[in-house]
Amino acid sequence: MNHTTFKNRNQQSSFGKLIDTLVIVAALSQTIIWMPQILKIFITKNVEGISFLSIIMIWITSVIWLTYGMYHKEKPLIISSSGVSACTTIILLSLVLYS
Repeated sequence: MNHTTFKNRNQQSSFGKLIDTLVIVAALSQTIIWMPQILKIFITKNVEGISFLSIIMIWITSVIWLTYGMYHKEKPLIISSSGVSACTTIILLSLVLYS
């Protein structure tokens, strides 16, 4: 497969650099999206309505994507998967603590 990665970004067009920037923003957004849920859990100490199975499945897939991203040195995957893994770990711990 021949694709442009972050490693040779200096050789990319302006459009390629824009796409790379948007991907990083999207990766960071994936983590930020979880913050309202985490804050609500910590403020209310209530995890009612949160599916343990869903959160554990999200955690497992994010760890798989993180492993893949680290293996292939893909910065956006590492950023997004690290954030999602951390957030879902917090929610899983909250499910154990507050259930």
